[in-house]
Amino acid sequence: MLKTAVFLSVFAVASLFFFAEAKQTKLNVSKIEYSISDGTSLTGWASVPEGAKKLPGVILIHGGASLSDKDEKYGPKHLLEMDEVADSLGQKYAVFSVEYASKYFGDAREFESIIAAYKKFIKEPYVDPERIAFVGISHGGFLALLSSLDPAHGLKSKAVVDISGVTDLAMHVRHYENWMKKDKDMKKYDAYGVSGVKNALGWPPESDLRAKENFSKRSALTYIKDAKIPVLVIHGAKDRFVPFEHAAALVSEARKYNKPLELVEIRGLMGGHFLIASKDEVWERASAFLGKNL
Repeated sequence: MLKTAVFLSVFAVASLFFFAEAKQTKLNVSKIEYSISDGTSLTGWASVPEGAKKLPGVILIHGGASLSDKDEKYGPKHLLEMDEVADSLGQKYAVFSVEYASKYFGDAREFESIIAAYKKFIKEPYVDPERIAFVGISHGGFLALLSSLDPAHGLKSKAVVDISGVTDLAMHVRHYENWMKKDKDMKKYDAYGVSGVKNALGWPPESDLRAKENFSKRSALTYIKDAKIPVLVIHGAKDRFVPFEHAAALVSEARKYNKPLELVEIRGLMGGHFLIASKDEVWERASAFLGKNL
């Protein structure tokens, strides 16, 4: 667990390297605390434009499961106050940047955390509970997709934006398995907690019914065929951490069932995993998409 935690932290910090020192847009933000059934206390941060009354709400989910409110430089509050986020989302919507509990990628506590955050946020007087969207980055993209698309979670979402996100957990584990075979450093840090996922959910997915169901429940590909909300996927063509095949697979499945999914493929120098530093290509596209659907 210690090695996994170390890697998670390294991965998360790397994900934010490009904007860690960026000038921050000042916002009036408030702390919102919530908890899950095991007693874990979580903290999110909300921003609202000055003088606003009822606004559409955006639940913003960070990447890197180890990031928390205690990570003052890289946690939910920092993400909320990024210029790119503040300028594109913060001036139009009530935005709630949330924290989630996790022991491994796909931990049920992650979804319980998002559900608890949602229920808390929609009770805020400045939020229109009928106009809520989810925006997630990397690991957060995975959570945003599944929170919105899996009807078992019971969340009323009008739209979802996935930025550099994992769409299928089994695909993600296999990618890191192959990476560990080629890179000793990745193996040293257990490649984003692969062993934790396997131990908790069973492996491989086809080994037995339990494992098959565990991974099926943790794949946006399972739910996209019944999607009732528009989906925007923004992904880098050269993403090494979460390869473009994740986006391609979801797009293919959506088109098979004629579901409303938009894809923005980022090419060139910005086309890696760290897209969130790009205001024009990511946040303005996300904001425009939300503007059409909220």
